[in-house]
Amino acid sequence: METPSARDVLTKNVKKDRVMEALASEYECINYVVVGNVLREPSIRYRISPRLGECIPGWLREMGIYERFDLIKNTIVAGPDREAFAYRTKREVILENLRTRPMYFVNFPAKVLGKTHYYQIKFIADRNAVGKLVGYIAALRCIDNEAQAERKTQDLQHVVSAMTEDYDTIVQYNFDANVGEIFRAGRLVGASKDEWRSSGSFDTLMKLYAGRIVLPADREEFLRQVQQDKLIPAICSGKACNVSVRYGNSASPNWLGIKFVRHGTATGANCALIGIRDITSEITEEQQRKAELEMQNKALQAARDAAQSASKSKSTFLFNMSHDIRTPMNAVLGFADKIEKYSDNAELVRESVAKLKNSGTLLLNIINEVLELSRIESGKIDIEPVPCDVRSGITQLEDVVRPLIEKKFLTYSAQVNVRDYLVRMDVARVNKIVFNILSNSIKYTPAGGNIWYRLDQVGKLPDGRVLYKWSIRDNGIGMDADFVEHAFERFSREHSSTVSGIEGTGLGLAVCHELVEKMGGAISINSEKGRGTVVTFSLPVERCTEADFPKSPEVEEVKEETVVLDGKKVLLVDDNEMNREIAMDMLTDNGVLVETADNGFKAVEAVAASKPGDFDLVLMDIQMPVMDGYEATRRIRALPNKVLANIPIIAMTANAFDEDRKASLAAGMNAHLAKPVGAEVLCGMLAKFIGVRSPK
Repeated sequence: METPSARDVLTKNVKKDRVMEALASEYECINYVVVGNVLREPSIRYRISPRLGECIPGWLREMGIYERFDLIKNTIVAGPDREAFAYRTKREVILENLRTRPMYFVNFPAKVLGKTHYYQIKFIADRNAVGKLVGYIAALRCIDNEAQAERKTQDLQHVVSAMTEDYDTIVQYNFDANVGEIFRAGRLVGASKDEWRSSGSFDTLMKLYAGRIVLPADREEFLRQVQQDKLIPAICSGKACNVSVRYGNSASPNWLGIKFVRHGTATGANCALIGIRDITSEITEEQQRKAELEMQNKALQAARDAAQSASKSKSTFLFNMSHDIRTPMNAVLGFADKIEKYSDNAELVRESVAKLKNSGTLLLNIINEVLELSRIESGKIDIEPVPCDVRSGITQLEDVVRPLIEKKFLTYSAQVNVRDYLVRMDVARVNKIVFNILSNSIKYTPAGGNIWYRLDQVGKLPDGRVLYKWSIRDNGIGMDADFVEHAFERFSREHSSTVSGIEGTGLGLAVCHELVEKMGGAISINSEKGRGTVVTFSLPVERCTEADFPKSPEVEEVKEETVVLDGKKVLLVDDNEMNREIAMDMLTDNGVLVETADNGFKAVEAVAASKPGDFDLVLMDIQMPVMDGYEATRRIRALPNKVLANIPIIAMTANAFDEDRKASLAAGMNAHLAKPVGAEVLCGMLAKFIGVRSPK
């Protein structure tokens, strides 16, 4: 059977003509396509727009429908959409869609005369009496208006969809018409839907809403913020307006958040989306964040103040230290010059030497106090409680301070009220605290004054320990009330030695404070200018018995004897030439034969090259170039000759702390001496290891 021509089909069907006429009024290109053999599928062009001819070359000439689709694709369809357009306008795709439905649409963006427009091709199926597809109408038209309206609808749907995730209530409100459309009505909508749709005015609506939801105390401020005259200019600027208000129980209120966002529509320029939700958790988190931030700011301010205070204190300390160090140093140099100048005056030389030693001792005390505080601050001090009898400790302390008290003609009295005399405590640290406080009392109490020392057992702690309380009181010069608050601060002094005439660093009480706190106690000070000072500190101590004391070895009766070092041979290892000279003088004055080395490597070489008996003992410095004393000792102990490897080695070093002593012993040394070392101490230590004893 022969396929009918397009003209025959159209002529026979008046209904099709009417359809074509109706479409022609709004479509720019209309074709009728006869469905038949693919090689013989004619089409009739009913209408074609000359406007598209201005931008599509060959648009007005006669051509088949699929050729026309290719022309549209290659000239006006936007590049990214060409592939999709080509697929959707393929013959088989069109026919497949029209066999199962009456119409098929292809929408696409196009660049026409330099502007982007949206077009649509509408395919309308033509069927015979038995429903077979015999042809179709293809009509092209511009759909800019419909696309814009659809985009607005989609945008609104997207906004509402996005807001729905967060907002309990969503309303679109037209201020021009005073009408609201509720997209989502949650529990926070407050007023009824009818009131939101029409309540006379937006301000009236807000009054109704405030009356039902907002706490009475917040209503006036809320209504001020949501006045229509203020909202419209704000939201028309394109910025969202947010209002927060309390609702619920006034004793424990929740927070309501209302957001106004401009949404222009065809029905009115002054249109807004209103989102309402509970923001209690957000407000709470914000308040917590602000509180935390405030705390951080306060902490930073406190740290800044502390740093500034520390910097100021250190500057003051350095100023005082510069003076206090230079004063005895000036005496050292001055008396040294005096000895050199008047060396033939024996009496003057003796007096100058004594004063020079006193100045050197003061310098050493200053250094020791600074280093002690530094060690405490760095956590290098370990508290070591040992069994002790507090009565013997008090006696030992009095033996040390009594000469100082008598020298100033002071009256001293001690009182002890303790039931448990046998306790465990760090005796050395406690004695240091008491000695520092007593020293201050002695220094700052004028001649003829009084000092009172008292120790009380004031209670028992839940863990079985007892509480000791020490009090040292004097009737000396006292302190200003303002200074008392800073008496325990590091580097703090009320007056320099220039003003007070009393030497010191101002570190004694700071050291006491740190030690007491490290031992779990507390210390306080009360003072009145011109009336005196009372320093009190308390410490928890553990009770013990005599069984806890280490047993002393039985000592046989020893006849009096002298220790002789004559002829003993010592290897002196020290990188400092003056230190070697001073040590050599002390040793040779006691008959010791001395060889020297200026670093640890040379010391190891000397011992390794010697024969047993060439050296009786090694005096080893620690900090030296090439090889330090620790490494040198370890290498000597590793020598294959066991006699040489076991030679006595004594550390003689400026590393004077307890951890330094432990490090020396750990390296294999037999003992530790801290510089400066006097001749009596040095020779006494040598006598323990290599001295020859003989009866007196």
